[in-house]
Amino acid sequence: MVRTLEPMEIFAAKANALMSRAAARDLYDFNNMIYFGLFDESEYELFRKCIIFYASISAEQINKTFDTSAIDRLNFSKIRRDLFPVLRKRDNFHLEERKMEAKKFIKELMVLTPEEAEYLDAFETGEYRPELLFSDNQILRNIAEHPMAVWKMRLEQEPTTIFG
Repeated sequence: MVRTLEPMEIFAAKANALMSRAAARDLYDFNNMIYFGLFDESEYELFRKCIIFYASISAEQINKTFDTSAIDRLNFSKIRRDLFPVLRKRDNFHLEERKMEAKKFIKELMVLTPEEAEYLDAFETGEYRPELLFSDNQILRNIAEHPMAVWKMRLEQEPTTIFG
């Protein structure tokens, strides 16, 4: 059996990558997700929760405000160097429009519920409480022992000393 991630998980990780490293390909992929309607509005709540989950496990410092200012660092020379070589000639890529669309989507999506904010606060203090994010028992079973979450909790609980 080959285990794969669901598209929602892939794009949740992609959203976090876009907000942190803002690579040209992240912006392109994220905008295609929006343009082609990969997820419909009924899935947005779960998508937000997945973004929150991946934000908590993937970054050294959690972007709790889901700040999109890193997207502004993308410039045309990065697009020309990193993206244009892999696009078809007829693909039009309007950088400023794409940046604005991605930032708008993220801003509208990432309005956290009190439970989602509590999850992030707890995670930052070394308490992994995925039940604050998800109510689905299958999802909770799947992420109960998520390797990155377990590793981050272990890091939070280890005392820091000057000499290691």
